[in-house]
Amino acid sequence: MFEFGPLLINKFIGNDNILPHFDKFRITNSGDFDLHVDFAFQDGPQLPKEGEDGYDPAMTEEQLVPTFLVEPQSMDLAIDETMDVVVWAFPSRVATIADSLVCAIKDNPKPLVIPISCIGAKPVAEV
Repeated sequence: MFEFGPLLINKFIGNDNILPHFDKFRITNSGDFDLHVDFAFQDGPQLPKEGEDGYDPAMTEEQLVPTFLVEPQSMDLAIDETMDVVVWAFPSRVATIADSLVCAIKDNPKPLVIPISCIGAKPVAEV
């Protein structure tokens, strides 16, 4: 399991200080053939559950912003070539959010699945 740890909620690409919100995975083709890999998340955006921060019974899946993003969404690697895949985490609610990055390798029947999670955190100050 790759754990981003606690991250401030409601941060987005373009905001300042988003370095803790992404990490790089290095992908190397150590095989005997060129390969094509597609990246996607297994579950995608998930509705908050009753009692969780951000819960709204009227919210639909179309209104959700994904917590996890991957860039690029696909790549071609020659033999012995290495490239980086960037995974972003932007929690929108106070909760532990988990998904899995699915790496589908062309002509390979079994994808590589990498479990990923983050903890949405909301700063609180008392005076």
